[in-house]
Amino acid sequence: MIKKGILICMILLLISTSLLYASELYTESDLDNLQGAERIEALLYLADKLTEEEPQRAYTLAQEAFDLTEGSDYISEHIDAKNTLGYITLFLHDFEASINHFQSAYKLSIENENDIGAAFSKNGYGLIWTTIDDYTNALKNFEKALELFELHDHTQGKAYVLNNIGTVMSL
Repeated sequence: MIKKGILICMILLLISTSLLYASELYTESDLDNLQGAERIEALLYLADKLTEEEPQRAYTLAQEAFDLTEGSDYISEHIDAKNTLGYITLFLHDFEASINHFQSAYKLSIENENDIGAAFSKNGYGLIWTTIDDYTNALKNFEKALELFELHDHTQGKAYVLNNIGTVMSL
């Protein structure tokens, strides 16, 4: 039970910290006036924001963002949508779906040389491994994520992963 609480805290820290760095705050009423990349950004922002309180609604918003990016030139946003779906399904304890979302995001990230997307996928894998008590694999994934975030001096990503490493080391 404690471990489940720690995992939920790790996911919520990731989500809440990402909200602090959002370039602009959105509300659902804003969606009616947004298109393209801005709409996708707003959908993913709102999905992150709603994950804890309304996870099914969060999933619906992230899925809409994913659908808008499917077959488009919005490759980075497509990767973000897949990773967001991975974190939401992990929060919902749908581990199979979470793994599938992270695998898809990771593969697409590698194909498109998107290290930040790959790092968020690896962080997600680490959270899954943490959930099933495989701390060795969790740390391997967190360390790979940290390496990718450091390569691009992605402060926010490094903070997520270092927190996760510290949490796993304390278990």
